[in-house]
Parts: sequence; structure tokens; C-alpha cells
Amino acid sequence: MKVRRDGSGLSEAFFTFSYSPAVDEEGVVGGIMDTVIETTDRVRFERKAAIIRQIARQASFVEDYRDKLVRRITDMGHAQDVLSLRDSGEATVGEAHA
Repeated sequence: MKVRRDGSGLSEAFFTFSYSPAVDEEGVVGGIMDTVIETTDRVRFERKAAIIRQIARQASFVEDYRDKLVRRITDMGHAQDVLSLRDSGEATVGEAHA
């Protein structure tokens, strides 16, 4: 889901929703209670950890792992630099790999 934060434009956000019945004293459901927890930080962390695990599975030895990890982090940093220079937060694949 995209949300607007502090007038800085739309950004990706993740939430967990939990629905519970709201019952009266006679046990009749009169509505629902929706509890919402933002999980954006957790999802982003899990995605980063998944990238590191994927690189580890592809590496043959420690030095190979280190080199692939450094290259991936460098590429991600470059892509972030390209995106930060844009008002829209969007860029083409060619710009990200330039």
C-alpha cells in the first residue's frame, strides 16, 4: 500500500490487520474491532536479510561471498542515489545501472 507521510509524497508501507467481533452483553455481534499494526520496518528488514541469504547460497567460498555482497550493496546504493535525485522517486533500469 502507498501512504503519504509528512507531505513528502507517497511511500510504500506495510500493515497487519486483525479483525475481532465486538459483542454486546447478550453475545450479539454488533460490529467489528480492527486493530492495525504497521510492519513496514520489519518487512524491509526481512527483504534485506533475504538478499544476504540468497547471496550466501550462491557463493562458493568466503571471499566470493564478500565480493558479491559488496557488489550488491554498491549497486543498491547507486540505485538509491539515482532515486533520491528524482522528485517522483522513480527511475529507469538504465539510469540505475549507469
